[in-house]
Amino acid sequence: VIFNPDFRRSFNFVKVKEIMKNPISWMVLWVAVTEFLLGTQMTLSPGNQTGCQLPAKLDQSCTCDQSSKGISLVCSGINSTRYFTQLEPDIASSVIKLDISGGLIPCLELQDLSSLTRLEEIRLTNSKVKNILCGKNKVLHKKTVHKLKHLLSLDLSHNSLERVDESLIALNKLETINLSHNHITHIKPIFSQFEHLKSLDISSNKLSANFDKQVLKELPASVNYLDIAGNPWPCTPILSWMYPWSLSRSISIQKKLNTSQCNIENSPTHQHSPLIMVMQYYSVKVTPQCPDKCSCHFYHFAAGINISPTYTVIVNCSSQNLTSFPSLPQQTTVLDLSHNLLSQDSYDMLDVVSQNYLQITSLILSHNYLTSIGTKLLKMNLHRSF
Repeated sequence: VIFNPDFRRSFNFVKVKEIMKNPISWMVLWVAVTEFLLGTQMTLSPGNQTGCQLPAKLDQSCTCDQSSKGISLVCSGINSTRYFTQLEPDIASSVIKLDISGGLIPCLELQDLSSLTRLEEIRLTNSKVKNILCGKNKVLHKKTVHKLKHLLSLDLSHNSLERVDESLIALNKLETINLSHNHITHIKPIFSQFEHLKSLDISSNKLSANFDKQVLKELPASVNYLDIAGNPWPCTPILSWMYPWSLSRSISIQKKLNTSQCNIENSPTHQHSPLIMVMQYYSVKVTPQCPDKCSCHFYHFAAGINISPTYTVIVNCSSQNLTSFPSLPQQTTVLDLSHNLLSQDSYDMLDVVSQNYLQITSLILSHNYLTSIGTKLLKMNLHRSF
């Protein structure tokens, strides 16, 4: 107390010495000292209470949590990271976690964080981020990242990202990357350079049929968590590579992948089905039997618990200059053979049993060279259209 300059100005210590000889006066003095100290404590800012002296801009928007490991800064509603350049050196060098949300920050400016030399985790969420890093100066990024050598986790979820490009490679020491809940349509195959990556979350984006397979195929073996669910994956054979690829990953990743769904195209009920299982059946059952020049898609796919799924296939061979009726995958129910070169001889050679035509419910033969239709069509299940 006596080293507090405000207290020293407020009291005459000679009088205090005289007061202390009187017990009643001493009690009055003790109450006065207590009230003075309580009043001083109540004027401290939240940052000061925890020992964090923050710049004015941050003091209004951030809370500072101290632990034995270091300082965690949680900020809401800020629109720039340049305020962090104003942190006192002893505070900046103690920050291990930075959590920013609810503002408007178009990109992550690493240079603004270069003084946070012990920083381990960055969370920049709900801030309308459109680009991962600001600028394209790779040399500057490299110098800044060298100062952030302890940074292991980056969370940019719930933002406005549309692409993931090579700029992220500057942070290739990361172990955890969360890019979920954005608007990402394209990802460059860059993760082979992230040798220490353990967790990657790209769920709930807009990844679809044009997804570059190398993004997943080049993931380092260190990855033990991967989430791709919540994307508009189509249930088409263009993604059938996912099944054999999934078998090369750990059991934990396979289990997580099994939660992902795909959309059955042209489904009248907008059906969703298990992504990896659908790709398994394409790889094993459908694609190997699909005729050359034709496309074969699932028209229906229903997965059961502990039972094999039920499915039907739609085959489109239109405008392929076919001169003979092709053999089909099992469970084909819709077949389009229009605008080909099918003749009467072609029709006569058709074996509806061995070529898997028995379950066809819809058949299109228009714009060919057929002169008559025999009774073999009666063996089919043509109740939908002909």
